[in-house]
Amino acid sequence: AGYGHDHAAFQVLEVWRDRIYPAAVFACPNVTPNQFSDKIIEVAAEYNQALVGVERNGVGLAVLAILERALERGQIQNLYYDKRGVKAKPGWHASKTSIEESLGALIDELRERLWLFDSETLDQLVDYRNDKLVKMSDAREILNSVNVGRGRRTKGHYDRASALALGSLLV
Repeated sequence: AGYGHDHAAFQVLEVWRDRIYPAAVFACPNVTPNQFSDKIIEVAAEYNQALVGVERNGVGLAVLAILERALERGQIQNLYYDKRGVKAKPGWHASKTSIEESLGALIDELRERLWLFDSETLDQLVDYRNDKLVKMSDAREILNSVNVGRGRRTKGHYDRASALALGSLLV
């Protein structure tokens, strides 16, 4: 859910053998976990009981708790679990390794079959510098000073790109 610089976003992907198309995008900087969960439930039902993958960190934990109840009540049918069996946990845990995996999946899908039509998502991808993993060194910051005034996003404003990376990993 979105608070301050941590925006809430999801992407609905239409997956075919040779193509992936974003069917819907939701992004909001100021939405509560309840509101965000309600929107996920509504859109998942609208898109053929879509697989729902949520980051299991920070505010995502509240969203997952709500979605687990929705799963028990039959409001959603496909909630992503990152492990199977006794150790199953809902959602996707964002760690250095899992973020790298999601970015690798996104790069692969962009090269092979992902088509993008949303200009805001494209803008985020063009400007993205792996902000979740890397704090830019002082030397690199100086070398990249030509980008000052280019509308560089503040940390946390890569909501659509992050959602697309997770979706690319789960397809």
